[in-house]
Amino acid sequence: ERWAHAFSRLARQLRGAAPNGAPYWQRTPLVTDDFVDLAEGYFTERELKRAVDTNFLDAGMGLFDTKGKAGWQMQRVGTPTGSSFEDAKLKWAEVLAALDHGTVVFNSFGAHESRLSQLCLGAV
Repeated sequence: ERWAHAFSRLARQLRGAAPNGAPYWQRTPLVTDDFVDLAEGYFTERELKRAVDTNFLDAGMGLFDTKGKAGWQMQRVGTPTGSSFEDAKLKWAEVLAALDHGTVVFNSFGAHESRLSQLCLGAV
């Protein structure tokens, strides 16, 4: 029920942020704290660092086309430096550097970290 309430508030924010019916949410990031209480303390930065250090994770960073033609796109976070597992996997320093520029999205992260699977499914 807590999840349903948080998503209901988010939907109201999205509807209210659309002046004159324009799809405002497609042009400007909508920042909400509706889910903070649900997720706070659930998974810490320390746990995220451990997950990045021990798993082969794929991550992207959201980019917005400022010319308004392509909308939101994803840019890869991290650059493989070799063909071995250690050389090819994402590094924590690369995640931190990307966070300086925007939101980092870990693809299928809940599949790698069972502790987050419930939170990820709840967000879907």
